[in-house]
Amino acid sequence: MEIDKERQQRAQENARKIIEEAGRVQEARRISRGAAEFERGNFEILRNNELVTNLASYIFSLLSSGRAEDAALLLQRLGESARCSDVELRERSVMALSFLVGQILEKENLEALEPLSKLLVEWLQFETVYISGFPSICKQIQQIGQLMLDRRLFNEAESLLVIIYQIQSGILEKGNTIRGMLAKIQDNIASREILELLVDEYLLDEEKKLSSVDNILVYLGRRAVIFLLNKLMHSDSRRDRFLLMRLIPVAGNVAVPVLVECLKKNPPWYVVRNIIYIIAEIGDPSLYSMVQPYLKHKDIRVQQEVINCINRLDGSKMKPRLLEALMLVDDELKLSLVVHLAQIGGDDVEEALHDLLAKREAFGERSKEELVVRIIGALKKFPSQKSARLLRLLVASYSRDPAHVRIAGLAQEALLVLEPKLRRLNQNVQAGDEIAFDDDPKEMTKAATKMRKFEEEIASFVKVGDLEKACQKIYNHCVAAAREKDFLTAEMLRDRLLEINPMALSEVIRAGEIIEEEKSSSITSNHLKIWGDLYEKMTTEEFTAMYYALRLEKYHSDDVIVRCGETDTSLYFLNSGFVGIYCNHGSQEVFLKRMQPGDILGVEQFFSVSIWTVTLKAQSEVQIHVLDRDMLAGLQNNHPGLESKLQDYCMKFDIVPDLVRMAGSDRREFPRYPVSLIINNMLLDPFGQTGKKTFRGEMIDISRGGLGFSIRISNKDNARLLLGRQIVTEIDIGKGEKLRCAGMIVSVRFHHVVELDFSVHVKLFKKLDQSVVMSIVNQSVK
Repeated sequence: MEIDKERQQRAQENARKIIEEAGRVQEARRISRGAAEFERGNFEILRNNELVTNLASYIFSLLSSGRAEDAALLLQRLGESARCSDVELRERSVMALSFLVGQILEKENLEALEPLSKLLVEWLQFETVYISGFPSICKQIQQIGQLMLDRRLFNEAESLLVIIYQIQSGILEKGNTIRGMLAKIQDNIASREILELLVDEYLLDEEKKLSSVDNILVYLGRRAVIFLLNKLMHSDSRRDRFLLMRLIPVAGNVAVPVLVECLKKNPPWYVVRNIIYIIAEIGDPSLYSMVQPYLKHKDIRVQQEVINCINRLDGSKMKPRLLEALMLVDDELKLSLVVHLAQIGGDDVEEALHDLLAKREAFGERSKEELVVRIIGALKKFPSQKSARLLRLLVASYSRDPAHVRIAGLAQEALLVLEPKLRRLNQNVQAGDEIAFDDDPKEMTKAATKMRKFEEEIASFVKVGDLEKACQKIYNHCVAAAREKDFLTAEMLRDRLLEINPMALSEVIRAGEIIEEEKSSSITSNHLKIWGDLYEKMTTEEFTAMYYALRLEKYHSDDVIVRCGETDTSLYFLNSGFVGIYCNHGSQEVFLKRMQPGDILGVEQFFSVSIWTVTLKAQSEVQIHVLDRDMLAGLQNNHPGLESKLQDYCMKFDIVPDLVRMAGSDRREFPRYPVSLIINNMLLDPFGQTGKKTFRGEMIDISRGGLGFSIRISNKDNARLLLGRQIVTEIDIGKGEKLRCAGMIVSVRFHHVVELDFSVHVKLFKKLDQSVVMSIVNQSVK
């Protein structure tokens, strides 16, 4: 009986195994059929619990048996179902994904993780609901990220980490619960070990091929920024610090709270400087409030970094921020700020320069003189009565102080630049009967008003498609405006005609001819009589173009037109009245000649490069037409031969040097000696800043008060830029000794057309001892 029981038990066990095996076979068939149905796009099949529970194992078995293509199709469908509109189906899809991820992580099948990671990225991008199983799948996402980074699969990990970053930072809008979950994942992935690995890779990558590492460090958020900042603070490698400072700003506003916390701890100056640099690189102007207090930092290098930050942030607030900095930073930094602000310009800059100059006695001795020199150079850009008064005050204060002869000389030179500009501004130009300017705002407004009225009339024809009548109306108005000497309106109508009908070329050309004829006839007969000889030298087009480039100025008797020593490169055509030419002889003003209508003044200054050596004064009511150098340069583009014709004609009026000689007036304070020595020169910029480059020249003469040397300059325009510039000259005086003397260029004369040889004449700030002059002369003789 016992034997029968055992046999019965074995038979039952076998039967159970057979049944279980049959069940497994049937289950496998059901799962296989369900998988096939799912592969065909029937997502409803996922409502079957048996399929959801076993689908992951089925896909894993396909991968394990080498059927990767079949597995890929199912994974594709699983990704699609995880992004369908039905929340329940999404939950079941994510459950299946989670099961599969668990199996692959257990086996550390890195090859299979990559496609799964992509599916999870797509799902995270789509999902808006905190579905069932979210915490579990998030934990697995964290494990995937850590594993990929640990195995240095940076490119593969990047897409997963960027979606986490976008969600937790709010770039992708999700609910707070989802954002909180992803933020926690981001923090957990950013372990010290992972960050150390990433930073080492970043710093070792010489050619920066691993851009994904850069990105990942940014995508790991706040903890990564803290780690990078600590690394920056404690790094001894300049190269590494540079690379870290280049990377941290990429994190953008994520880095800001970390930087704020660091600054609160009152770190060393170099850490503050680095943080200010990072803030500037982030590029958000609203962050300036973080760095503004450091304009008064005790370390000048931190102050400089704040100024750099202002410039890099740029924007509409840059100028007021620089103006604030000008009053707060160290005097050494004010030197470059004065130059920068002068180049920006504006009334507020001029006012700030005036205020700063008024505080000059408080400047530090180390930079006092240079700062005053920079302000003087800057004021030349602001022709106002207040600037002139301040410069006169400087001249009066320092002219008798041997220690500050340079300041007095530069202030005087600045006055000689400003005062002609002030006279120009004070001229009440009558723009009516005698001359009108195309860019005059009043003329522009008047022409625009007329055009609006014409446009209303023309629009009615254009609206009904009668282009011919519209064009005829425009042409008629254009001719009428030209006959009335309203050339601005006429030219606007001519351009409008071409705009409406590009085929009306003959009418446009004829309108242009009529405008030019009327312009020519608008030149008064009196003007043509006075300047008839000049008119004969030019074509009608050239003379007309020059005439309309002239500026009319009027002076009363005894008014100064130009003063001796001033820098004014204008050419003066005397139309009416009489002008006296005077030169200085000691403390006396000597009359040289009376000029009358038809004479031209300023030839030497206009065609050469020189300050004025005489004074012009009105001896009656005077009307003068004035041609500026920049206006002639513009005319040259359309009339290339104009300057040479004008220069040929004007040479007979270049009489000032002869007049001075005949008057027996030696304008030189000290005798000048001819020499021939090679010297080195350093040209300072218009604000008195020293350059790094020197150039050689051959000294041709010297006196106690100045020197001259010859050089070759590429063109006349470059030569004109030298006038009024400061220069430092180094002269070898023998026995290994060198003399350095500073001065200002007062003349540049053109000597040889082919070789472009020029002689440069310098007025020294500090007079040389006669013994030094003679030593140089003797050195030349040897």
